[in-house]
Amino acid sequence: MSKRKVEIYKIIRDKWQYLLEEPARELIHDIAKEACRQALELATENAKLRHNFYRKDEDYEQYCEYAGTYPERHDKYGEPYGVDVFDVNRQSILDIINQVE
Repeated sequence: MSKRKVEIYKIIRDKWQYLLEEPARELIHDIAKEACRQALELATENAKLRHNFYRKDEDYEQYCEYAGTYPERHDKYGEPYGVDVFDVNRQSILDIINQVE
């Protein structure tokens, strides 16, 4: 996991000089948007990918559920024999909130 953090107070400090020039509502909006951008950037760096493989002959229900949506594996005759399912672990993204100060 990245040790980088989203530092809201630093963002506020960096934008503070504009407080006299902009309405406060726009400034707060810009600060929130920047904090969200940084948090999403961290989330993409730290997201954990999960992989499952469902064989057509062993896990037919799961195979049918995902075939056509996810990459299928084919034998040397071109017949599909399984499907690779990839998804992002949601908790790995939600844990990014702990890196927001």
